[in-house]
Amino acid sequence: MPSKNKPVKYDLLIWGTIKKYKGIDKFLDYLYKHHLQNKYKIYITGSVSPPSYKNKLNRYLNENIKLYDEFLTFEQLAEIASESLIILFPYIERSVLSSGALMDSLVLGPHIIGPDTGAFKDLKNEGIIETYTHYDDLIKKIDLFVKTGTKNSVSVSEFIEENSWQNFSHKINNWLVNILP
Repeated sequence: MPSKNKPVKYDLLIWGTIKKYKGIDKFLDYLYKHHLQNKYKIYITGSVSPPSYKNKLNRYLNENIKLYDEFLTFEQLAEIASESLIILFPYIERSVLSSGALMDSLVLGPHIIGPDTGAFKDLKNEGIIETYTHYDDLIKKIDLFVKTGTKNSVSVSEFIEENSWQNFSHKINNWLVNILP
């Protein structure tokens, strides 16, 4: 795993399959409408579909907003994450309850910000990630992390260990022992 001590190259990393329902275009549109399109260095990576959505996203790209339409290995993703301050999930709240990318992101190291719903909300309640309710709120949270410039110091190893498949099977076993005669 790459070092968490690498200098920050990117303020925001957005990764995973890139589809319209995830709201990346809406977030980028918000940045442009509020003249924030040059404020953050944004690295967006993942397979984009359909091609028309890629064309739409391409209109938002500039010196600070980069899109890489490619599948990355976990090692490549970890390398980029080690140079990123925040992993952002700009999902439209009603479009998501859980995210495989969220679970994978927990071990990558950067701060994580996602919509205040589903698994994101659950992990916020555990003190592991941050959530937002609207883009104005999101910008305030991003700005706070960017201002301090400090990488995530929250240890998720205890959470990951507690929620491993092995511990899950132990919890189910204990539950069954307690309810069966």
